[in-house]
Amino acid sequence: MKIAGVFNHIQIRTRLLLILMAVLLPLLVLTGIAVMTQNRAIDFGQKEIYGVLYNRQVVALMEELQQRRAADSGLLPPTTGQQKSASRDQAQRLMGAIDQLSQEYGNSLVIEQRWSAIHSRLQKVLAAKKPVEAAEYNAIIERLLDLNDYVGDTSNLILDPDIDSYYLMDITLLRIPRLQEYLGQIQIKGSRLLNDREDLDNSLLVLLSEKIVLAESQLEAIEISYQKAVRYNPELAQQILIAGQIKAARKFLNDSRLLVLGSADFRSPSAYEKDGFAAMEQLFRLYQQTAQVQQLLLEIRISAFRREQILSMVAVAIMIALSIVLLLLVGRSITHSVHNLKQTIADLASGEGDLTRKIEIPGKDELSQTGIWMNRFIESMIAMISKIREQSNRLHEITTALNESILSFNQTAQDQAAATEESTAAVEELVSSFESISQAIEKQTTNIRDAGRDLDQLHTNISNASESMQSLRSSTETTNLLTTNGLNAVREVERAVENIRERAQRVNEILIIINDISNQTNLLALNASIEAARAGENGRGFAVVAEEISRLADQTATNTRDISALIQDTDQAVALGIARVQEATAQLSSISDAIAQIAVVSEETNRLQAEQRRSADSIQLVMKGITDISAEIEVATAEQTRGGNEIGNSVASISSGADSILHETEAMRRTGMELNAVAQNLRDLIVRFRI
Repeated sequence: MKIAGVFNHIQIRTRLLLILMAVLLPLLVLTGIAVMTQNRAIDFGQKEIYGVLYNRQVVALMEELQQRRAADSGLLPPTTGQQKSASRDQAQRLMGAIDQLSQEYGNSLVIEQRWSAIHSRLQKVLAAKKPVEAAEYNAIIERLLDLNDYVGDTSNLILDPDIDSYYLMDITLLRIPRLQEYLGQIQIKGSRLLNDREDLDNSLLVLLSEKIVLAESQLEAIEISYQKAVRYNPELAQQILIAGQIKAARKFLNDSRLLVLGSADFRSPSAYEKDGFAAMEQLFRLYQQTAQVQQLLLEIRISAFRREQILSMVAVAIMIALSIVLLLLVGRSITHSVHNLKQTIADLASGEGDLTRKIEIPGKDELSQTGIWMNRFIESMIAMISKIREQSNRLHEITTALNESILSFNQTAQDQAAATEESTAAVEELVSSFESISQAIEKQTTNIRDAGRDLDQLHTNISNASESMQSLRSSTETTNLLTTNGLNAVREVERAVENIRERAQRVNEILIIINDISNQTNLLALNASIEAARAGENGRGFAVVAEEISRLADQTATNTRDISALIQDTDQAVALGIARVQEATAQLSSISDAIAQIAVVSEETNRLQAEQRRSADSIQLVMKGITDISAEIEVATAEQTRGGNEIGNSVASISSGADSILHETEAMRRTGMELNAVAQNLRDLIVRFRI
């Protein structure tokens, strides 16, 4: 439902365009998909053509290498320098063609790396001054055969969808190149067998037999693939003639088989080699012919795809054009009827209300039915507008009479409002006087009350101060006593510290004596050691005792030095303690003097506070009497103000009522005027319609 509501805001022409888009968009999408599919098929076929073109050059190069291999193996007459140069130039030309194709089709066929490896190896072979071994040629040709198969995979040749071109692919890609190499190897091995029959090697016969069997198998496969391709496409029988090529290859294979069997009727080696070259040349021609027809079939297929693509796009374009023309015709018929209907309704809405005009839409569709119902609606409008015109005239007469009555009543209300305003002004002046007196008395009373509260606070503060001074006196006496006791205790400490200092000095004197004794003992021990040394063995025990005594004397001297150092530290600490005690004694004496002074000041403060308390009590009694009198005056003034306010309220109520009446009458007058204007506008609107 919401989506349908959105379309209600769109013009009919736009809706028709949306319908056309809804029809054409899937068609365009399907056409695009079909074109993409055809493009993929075209690209598929084009890639196959790339493979055919590339492999034709590869097979041509392989055929040239087979000729060079035969020449280097001695199967051909000795070649001159000019012939070698021509052969090398031909190989270079074919390699250049493959290089160019690798650059053009490298991204599609993915062959650059494989061809680069073969190219570098071929350059070495072509640059060689001496004949190259057949094994080297065999390895390069095998690499070319692998490249041929690889291109068949990457170029989609192996996946060819058409039967005729598929079997031609089988002949050109899988059969002829391999068969041609088999024939070349059979030619070399058969020639060796003919030239060296006396030194016959069984392994050579076995190898030659294997190659013959493989070649015959490939030859049969070529015939089968050709027959299948011709069965599907009979025109190929006139385009590709394989009888002579197959006959030459089969004749050479039969001669090779007779050679293996040792037939006595066999001809000379040169005749055998000539038959081999003829068979290989015929196979190469068959390859070129078949590859050319295969390329032609692929091009025909691609052309058919392109024609189908163009035809489908033309068909879609024709369908789109027909749809647009049909849409324009249908849209024109719809929009013309809608325009007539819209124009008539617009004339009615814009003020040119010619209700005598009829809507004429030919046909029997929904729009013509809408025109009929609109005509009936206009007839109903004519009857309704006639009645509204009569009622508007009557309304104009009523509003005119109402406005005259309102004007008269409004004048009376204005007179009453003026009288009430004068009374209200007099009462407001009286009430204002009462309020001024009341405010002055109230302010005075407030000041008196504030003064009383201040006196109460003063009385309280004096009492608190008296109590504080009493506490201060007690604290002062206690502090004085404690200070005196502390001073005495400090003096006792000073005397005790002095005694400690004297005793430490005595201990120090004793330590000096002990130190002298230890020094003398040490000297005696030294003398005893000397005497024991003189006594020899008899004095050894005495020497041990003397040494022990000397050690004890040294230890005693060390201990006395440590004790002396401790006593000196103690003496310094005691001296510092005596200084601190003397400072404390001086401070306590100062505190005792200050406390005595505080006691004198406290006595004087107590006397003054007693006198101030008596004065505050007298002032408090006087202020209480003044406060009572002010309260009585304030009550009387409030009564007078209240009476004046009541009078003012009564007069104000009368004035407000008069104002309300005046406002109501004014509002009624404006309403009457507006109603009259509405009636006049209604008459003007109705007059615009022709009925």
